[in-house]
Amino acid sequence: MSEGSGVSIPTVRSIEAGRGNISSLSAIIAFLAPKARPNGWYRAHWQVKKDVRFTPPELLAEIVDVVGRISLDPAGDPRSFVSAERTITEAEDGLTSPWSGKLAFVNPPYSDLSRWMHRCCDAWDGNEIEQMLALFPARTETVAYRTRIFGTADTLFLPRRLRFYADDHEQLPPSPFALMLCSWGIDRAVVQALADRLEANVVWGAPA
Repeated sequence: MSEGSGVSIPTVRSIEAGRGNISSLSAIIAFLAPKARPNGWYRAHWQVKKDVRFTPPELLAEIVDVVGRISLDPAGDPRSFVSAERTITEAEDGLTSPWSGKLAFVNPPYSDLSRWMHRCCDAWDGNEIEQMLALFPARTETVAYRTRIFGTADTLFLPRRLRFYADDHEQLPPSPFALMLCSWGIDRAVVQALADRLEANVVWGAPA
């Protein structure tokens, strides 16, 4: 490895021990995997189009099969895979429009995550919706999660990073963050059944 990468043996040993510098590590990577390249398109997509991420249809199928038909998609897009009785589009603004129905599924714009977390809690507190599932990044350190979701909603921590879809329905690489499904008003047996299907770990909130 030292001969092929041009990095001295002591430096190779330092890198193996968790030390060394970036340039030496890059030289070793270039030797070991000469065709490896940063995925600039993927990084750019999440930085520039981070709100264009449609929920994978296989996840939606599990939700419908276990929990039931989706009544409301308050962060909807006509190009998404969500089939709901009512869809609130970006133009109608789900943050300000009233919600209604039996089961809401929310996959909101993550650039405005805190306001959407609070909007879900407001919809639940205001009895706008009977049951709700929200797909959020697993950011349990946020004020909205700590003060309004934790202890109230059940939280399913998904075991794998989802592969969302772009606006042209091209499947994206796995998300750069872990995800959680927050559940309000759904019977615990149903939540557990969904968690079993998704191989998710559950942190229980208030009983439904």
